[in-house]
Amino acid sequence: MADNFIFEGFEGVCARIHRRAQDGGYLVLHDRTDSRSEDTLARFDFTVEGARHHLAERHLPQRDPDEDIYGPPRTESPLAEAIGQVTMDDIKEAACAWLRETAEHNTVGEQWRRFRVRLYGPKGISKLDSAQFIVRNEDWEDPSSFASDPSVPGLPKPTFEGAEQGAAVQGVRALGDYYAQYGRLVLSTVAQLQGMNNASLSQVSQQLREARGQVDELVAAILEFRATQAQAERDDARDQHGEEVRGQLVRATIEQLGQAAQALLMARGLPPESLALLQTLSASPELMQTLQRPEVQALMQRPENLQQLAAMLNQAANQFRQAQAAQQAPPPPPPPPGQPAPPPPTPAG
Repeated sequence: MADNFIFEGFEGVCARIHRRAQDGGYLVLHDRTDSRSEDTLARFDFTVEGARHHLAERHLPQRDPDEDIYGPPRTESPLAEAIGQVTMDDIKEAACAWLRETAEHNTVGEQWRRFRVRLYGPKGISKLDSAQFIVRNEDWEDPSSFASDPSVPGLPKPTFEGAEQGAAVQGVRALGDYYAQYGRLVLSTVAQLQGMNNASLSQVSQQLREARGQVDELVAAILEFRATQAQAERDDARDQHGEEVRGQLVRATIEQLGQAAQALLMARGLPPESLALLQTLSASPELMQTLQRPEVQALMQRPENLQQLAAMLNQAANQFRQAQAAQQAPPPPPPPPGQPAPPPPTPAG
């Protein structure tokens, strides 16, 4: 006969789960019967994988009795079809059903048990809520009362075979429970790792898209800078070419003016020496501009200034002739051994 259990405070715990589970990640159930210690019993994840067992019992359709169990398999399992229709409210109901089932399983053979439920956020970063409830076993009886009741027959003599079989059955049952808890833990862990992997991939993909956008902006800026630089180089080359053309035009104009002046002077009967001197002077635009200044023309109208200018030109011509003669003269012979070399000649001043 199955035990009858009475839950105290369980409705309030379920109400708090329904209210806070939207922001939660998983539940952890602890045994707090002994206030001095706390034993962790099980964990429930708010995912379809964590609630798979309870969702299957609730949503899995019943098999048709007339259906051929040996026929070809279906393309998609009924559990997959049912889980595809699950909502968050269904997962909350599955969490309450899991909590009730786990509490009943841990109260079998006990008079009562106190349990604590803790609700944690995703990845266990923060604890969102905590609550307690008590489960009482109505069918529990104190084994010591059977010894004082004469109507109750005595216990049969224990045998080693019965104890061995009972221990084996309990061991297999406990092993099955542990395997089930381990399977749920592995499924929830894999789901969390998959979620973390998907989040990391999404973040890396977003960063890659942003980096590509920055690279495109950088390439566009470099191309724009190169285009501006090429345009500036073309403008500089055009300006330089214009200056060269203008210089050539000025030189051609001065040359034409000199030829015209030479023709004019020859028409007036000037000697060839004066024409050659005028042509030499007109070859320098700076000298012509200097000679055309009113101040210079006023100075040249005085005879003493012309005499000083002639003396300066004669002195410069003599120095130039002496420098050429010094460059064309052979070097002096080396002095005899033991005698100092003669000093180099100094140009006449």
